[in-house]
Amino acid sequence: MRRAAARKAMRDHDISQRRVCRLVGVDPKTVRRDKPPDNPEVREELKAIASKRRRFGYRRIGVLLERQGMIMNHKKLYRLYTEEKLGVRRRRGRKRARGSRTSMPVALRPSERLPGSGWPIPASLRHVRRCPPQTGALAIRLQQRPTALISGQPNTR
Repeated sequence: MRRAAARKAMRDHDISQRRVCRLVGVDPKTVRRDKPPDNPEVREELKAIASKRRRFGYRRIGVLLERQGMIMNHKKLYRLYTEEKLGVRRRRGRKRARGSRTSMPVALRPSERLPGSGWPIPASLRHVRRCPPQTGALAIRLQQRPTALISGQPNTR
């Protein structure tokens, strides 16, 4: 905006560039600098790739553009990508069950059949402890003769 106002004032009122820049409050180098060219061919190719590859972001599209010989700064690529309102299409979340959730019924006896399961819990799985296996001399003795240790009898092995 300021650059355009400074150029218009220089053209219409025949004032020097230095004085116009001081009045408008803009640096003279920005007034001298031309606007970078807009790349319509890059924009078209960007749109074409994004329409084919909907899951590609601006970085992957930039790699494909480099392969075609259109090399540019990543910041410029991101600016063009956002100006064209391109973006990665988000995946939808997974569908969850509707309705009220009820908790699983608890078995009152060890061999009771639970509704929906159809089979009783096997005796070998009823008293399984959920901890890592024990190692060491005491654990080996416990596995060999647990009843002997509980009753106080000496271990014969």
